[in-house]
Amino acid sequence: MNNKILLNTIYKTNNYGAILQSYGLYKELSKYGDVEMLDLKNKHIDNGFKLIRFGFSLKSILSILKDLVRFKSRKLLIQRLRSFIKNNFNETAKVDKIGNNLKKKYTHFITGSDQIWNPNCISDNNFLDPRYFFHGIDSENIFAYCSSRGSYNYSEDEKKLVHKYLSKFKKITVREKDFKSFVKNELKFECETVMDPSFFITKPDLNYLSSNNYIQKIPDKYVLVYTVPKASSMNSIAGIIKKKFGLEVILIDQDIFNIKNADLVLKNCSIGDFLFLFRNAEFILTDSFHGTCFSIIYEKQFIIPDIGHLANRIKSLLSIFKIKDRIVKKNYNVSSIIELLEKGIDYKRVSPLVSNEIQRSRRVIEGFFKN
Repeated sequence: MNNKILLNTIYKTNNYGAILQSYGLYKELSKYGDVEMLDLKNKHIDNGFKLIRFGFSLKSILSILKDLVRFKSRKLLIQRLRSFIKNNFNETAKVDKIGNNLKKKYTHFITGSDQIWNPNCISDNNFLDPRYFFHGIDSENIFAYCSSRGSYNYSEDEKKLVHKYLSKFKKITVREKDFKSFVKNELKFECETVMDPSFFITKPDLNYLSSNNYIQKIPDKYVLVYTVPKASSMNSIAGIIKKKFGLEVILIDQDIFNIKNADLVLKNCSIGDFLFLFRNAEFILTDSFHGTCFSIIYEKQFIIPDIGHLANRIKSLLSIFKIKDRIVKKNYNVSSIIELLEKGIDYKRVSPLVSNEIQRSRRVIEGFFKN
């Protein structure tokens, strides 16, 4: 097998989901050849691994203050995430510009999952970076696997650019149903949805990776709360769940301001810690897309606070498995939360659907390497 695969995704960042989806896709692609992660120079993304993120905007000044307050925990977190990346990925040297010089070394170019086509996620100024489309590379083997724009809506000028960039792709697959509709109906390219590659991580790999490395005094039974968008209702819902089950609440959150109903706040989990906490939780409350993915992967009971338009990725995923009722309505009350908790998820019905979607998505990747 002589395939040389260049994977372009957001992986070198301070985000558990981004790293784990990259790991899942990296491992899956490794079945078909030698894979290298494209380590792009990107000030916006690279800032995620800086101990203190300097800048002059009001947002940057607030970030500096926050980073100073949590300096010790942030330093530990970044060390742990960097260690995982170093030990699990084969990376290119740091690259600024891309072009046909890469064509000499690689046979396949694959843009990866997560919000790689969301200007909010890849730049400070909403710049639609052509490098994340492999623009400038003249190859017949450019593919998109599960690429996403998140909740971002392209302007008319951006639509023209995206059309131009995607015109060289041999196959386009995306993560959200609404993005598929956009690519098919507005850009007029064939497109299909596939599963987030976090679902490709095998059970043996999950068992190997999932280990409590740094957390002390974890209760035997607990409710896990993992928040990224920080839904305003997170604390009150956590309180209802806590009272219903009579369990302690463990919170994974790097922020300096945390929900009051948390009994244990973890700010610098390793990847192993993160997976360990999901695997062993009695119940999960999350507003994160990848938090939702790992709740399903580990077949956990979970609910999701409504985060408005940001929930499009989560809603697209839940609709596949017919469990959109896991999202808490904005006009919730205690009784409606209790009803949702008691209803639960029937994994005897859901898990076969998950397995079928994983196998279908794996066949899509297999197709990338067929002549």
